[in-house]
Order: sequence, then structure tokens, then C-alpha cells
Amino acid sequence: MFIIFKTLCLILISFFEFILTMDVPYPTAAEFEAMGQQLANYAPSTSAKIRRDRFVSFYGVEPLIVAVVWSMLVDVEDHIMVCFASVEAVKPVYLLWALLFLKCYNTNIRNAAMAGVDEKTFRNWSWILVEAIANLDREVVSPPHDQIPFQ
Repeated sequence: MFIIFKTLCLILISFFEFILTMDVPYPTAAEFEAMGQQLANYAPSTSAKIRRDRFVSFYGVEPLIVAVVWSMLVDVEDHIMVCFASVEAVKPVYLLWALLFLKCYNTNIRNAAMAGVDEKTFRNWSWILVEAIANLDREVVSPPHDQIPFQ
């Protein structure tokens, strides 16, 4: 799990410029923050620091990183298209489910109750997105094959 969170941090560093120049309407960090608050059912706050702390305590990363990861999952068709007939089948909240699962590691019953779905649905989507995040390490951590020194 630490490797996934480390990968997510590297995503923020590597793709900050990418998210600022996006033309495709992905969910923003603020939208992910609102979805996360609704999913975890924590009290709203006017303090940005408190909102950030609450989000990170449930999902392990900041909303901006979630937005960057989502944009990468949708753009890197290998990861999403392996599992689905269309990208539209995947909802942004499923990414929050996966991060909640990784951070809190509750039972399936508790996670599903929090998400308002049955256990099978939560387990299915959260694991699909966990695997998709794990597959991003090739784009984020590893350099292109032709740039590896000492081949």
C-alpha cells in the first residue's frame, strides 16, 4: 500500500502541469473533495486546512492528487479499457472507494454501507480501480525504455 501512496505523490509532482492544461472536463479537486465529504459523511468546514485534513484522513491523499490520478486513468486507455467496454462505465466516486479501501481497510460490509451499495459492488469497483492505480507506476515511476542508462 505504501508503494501506491508513494506513486500517487509522484503523480502530483510529475503531472501538475498536465492538469493545468487539460481541455477535457474532468472532475476538479473541489468536486472530488465534495464527493469525498458526501461519501465519508464528515461535517463541512469553512477552514481549508480542516477540510484537507479530513479528506486525507479518509482517502490518504489530497483532492488534487485524486483529480490528477483520475485524469491519468481516463487518458491512459490501457488501464481503463482493459476492464470496460467504455470509459463511461467508471464513475469518479469509484476512485474514492478504492482510496478509502486502501487507507481505512474496513470490512466489505462497512465500506459498502458507507458507499450506499452492496458488498459485491463495492469490492468489484474498488479492486478494479486499485489495480488501475497500481498499473500507473509504469507511466509515473519508470522512465521510457529508450532513456534507461546502461542498457
